[in-house]
Amino acid sequence: LALVGAALAGILVLLPIPVMDLLMMLPMQLLIAFGVMAISKRKIGVKKLVPLILVYSLIGSAMGLGLEISLLFIGKFLLAPFAFVWCYLLGELVLLLGSEEH
Repeated sequence: LALVGAALAGILVLLPIPVMDLLMMLPMQLLIAFGVMAISKRKIGVKKLVPLILVYSLIGSAMGLGLEISLLFIGKFLLAPFAFVWCYLLGELVLLLGSEEH
């Protein structure tokens, strides 16, 4: 699920819509985090997960925007692999933070 969500995020940021990375990263990362948590049967509190995703999403969006602005022509194309890796790492982070249900 993390790979599929990350691949979808990588494709969505390539759309020629201004601030698409800011608009789509938060919902995509919420879906990835809750999906990974549900499939892996890991337990992590929503009060702990939502602020983590908000901060993670804001940091990723800021870094992606910086990449896009600093490298005007190729920044958009470098944003796709960045978004893929950033979203996939969120799934791994949820796995690390969650405790197994018994």
